[in-house]
Amino acid sequence: MFEKFVSPRVSILSICFLFFLILPFFFPEAGFSANLEPSSCDLPEEGALTHSIRVAVAKDKNQIELSLNSPYRLEMIQSRGVIEQGDKLPLTQVSSVPKGIQFGKRSIFLPAFRLLSFGASVKIGGRSYPGNIQIIKEKNGKLVAVEEAGLEDYLNGVLPHEMWAKWPLEALKAQAVVSRTYALFKELTKKNENYALSGDVLGQVYGGNSLSTRPTRMAVQLTEGEILTYRGKLFPAYFHSTCGGETTRADYVWPIKKHHSLTGVECPYCENSTHYRWESAVKAEDVKIALRKRGWMVGDVKKIIPQKIDESGRAREILVKHSLGDLILPANDFRLAVGGGNIKSLKDLRISESANQIIFKGLGWGHGAGLCQWGAKTMAAQGKGYKEILKFYYPDAKIIKLENKN
Repeated sequence: MFEKFVSPRVSILSICFLFFLILPFFFPEAGFSANLEPSSCDLPEEGALTHSIRVAVAKDKNQIELSLNSPYRLEMIQSRGVIEQGDKLPLTQVSSVPKGIQFGKRSIFLPAFRLLSFGASVKIGGRSYPGNIQIIKEKNGKLVAVEEAGLEDYLNGVLPHEMWAKWPLEALKAQAVVSRTYALFKELTKKNENYALSGDVLGQVYGGNSLSTRPTRMAVQLTEGEILTYRGKLFPAYFHSTCGGETTRADYVWPIKKHHSLTGVECPYCENSTHYRWESAVKAEDVKIALRKRGWMVGDVKKIIPQKIDESGRAREILVKHSLGDLILPANDFRLAVGGGNIKSLKDLRISESANQIIFKGLGWGHGAGLCQWGAKTMAAQGKGYKEILKFYYPDAKIIKLENKN
């Protein structure tokens, strides 16, 4: 009877709706690409080699202390109108206040301003930063200090923190190309955000010019302007410490579109890593607290089960059985919540319970996508050049050199 009163058009629309509703159950990889972040972008057209990188050197702060031993100027971000200028800046406290930002004794009724240095580096939190500094009051009322670092200067502050300077030069050169590619991709795809990169493990560890070494500077200089591309487009060249025998697809780790050069490779080169096999014990109560801090209201943790194991042997989901029910969450979110030092990797992850502790065992260290740093070290020690190393970890990627167009 019902069918007589339903128009063909409504029936077709209903069927289409149901199809898209149940599609993910039959095809887990299917979904709406609009929810995924891009995994490639166009190259910059002009001034590419001198492109600046906006990196957060202090964030989520109520107060920031800075100083500068050279002439300076405070200016508005957009109009570049002068707010204040002087011969040098003694240790000054910058605070978030209801109507704007307090800079020493001066009240600045703006959500942001720029500090320009004419000579010395700006000191923040015991480190020196050679670029101009933006102080931004974010929507939550917290302050963030963002350095506008030149691309090559930025790399000189990254490499000593991301790879041992005593490692082979070809490994350092590979890291330089990877870090340059990753930084430029983030800068181009986050143009409308307050900053492109954080200066910690969530971005690339960056220390300004407070720790500089001859080998890392040489690696940056010898690869100046070189980046990785695939079919003429830039992509986020991820990297990690130790893959444990095989890298994984980047789109399995983050909500990004699948990318040909980030689909994973078998790696026989990192077995000598000090992180190849690991084991750690974490109190069950600490796991509960860590998850609650991230917004997951779990009860007492009873059992943790890795699920959806990918081709590289890594869990894509984690099932947490607790006293209030079950929680399923992305595996990398779980790893970062509990701590990357406690759960070094998701590869071959084994989890057991002992008294009030949870025992984690696995292979490798890091998310597992892109360059395996310990693998790069071994390849370089075997006489392989940085281009061969990059070709191995990023299949079919091409190295190009950025140039400035006049």
